[in-house]
Amino acid sequence: MSERSEKQSPVALDFPASIECFRGALPQFICPQMTDTNLTEIAANDSPEFELHLKALHAVCESMKVEGRLDWNPKEALELERWEVPSTHDGHLRRLFACAVLNDAYFEAQSRDHLHSLSDILAPLVDSALFMGNSAVIPARSSISALLSTPFPWWEDSLVFAGLAWIVLSVAETNTDDSESIERVCDWVVAEDHRLKLLEISAERGPGLLGCTHFSQRHSLWQAMAQRYLLNADLPYAVQTSEKLRAIGTDLVGWANPA
Repeated sequence: MSERSEKQSPVALDFPASIECFRGALPQFICPQMTDTNLTEIAANDSPEFELHLKALHAVCESMKVEGRLDWNPKEALELERWEVPSTHDGHLRRLFACAVLNDAYFEAQSRDHLHSLSDILAPLVDSALFMGNSAVIPARSSISALLSTPFPWWEDSLVFAGLAWIVLSVAETNTDDSESIERVCDWVVAEDHRLKLLEISAERGPGLLGCTHFSQRHSLWQAMAQRYLLNADLPYAVQTSEKLRAIGTDLVGWANPA
């Protein structure tokens, strides 16, 4: 038996029919809102290849999906936009678009090896969706639900952040009918973290969930969202669900950079 076949793959979640799992939900929400000015500003992130990026961004907007390899044009411009810290609606719109495309590319095996960690894609994606309200939160959760319900290879070490993103978006939407599903995803996140550490896939950079990846540039954003949404004293869920949310929130805010 090969080393690969001995590894345990992440468990794909089987959500109830009431929760939409649609990969294209967020791209189809955000792409029609992108203006030429928005795309021009994103393309300008990598000015030496501005024209190539702009042409590729228009193509992504038209198709509203990624197929196969997400090439350097527009990947570099999108990844640079992903690092922005916006304060305006248009800024969040651009960053949400960039993260939506990068997230969509994660479904494609030809793209996945060339992308940054899901942690650094999904933290700003969730933050910008929250800024824009439920009109963005709902399709964002749908696309992330599709991530969690898609089988991925044994070596995948990023999906724990898809679980965290799903939980934050669900709590932000405050749909108490999802209490059972939220509790289930909380359990999945804890189990996935254990799997990573047991199989020595985890980066083990400090304690807790945030220590499982080398990519820590967005950890403070995860911590801020945990503080706001998961450690809320008035969570509108069953006691057991609320306790699991607070446990994950406490785990996140307790992370400290080992360096």
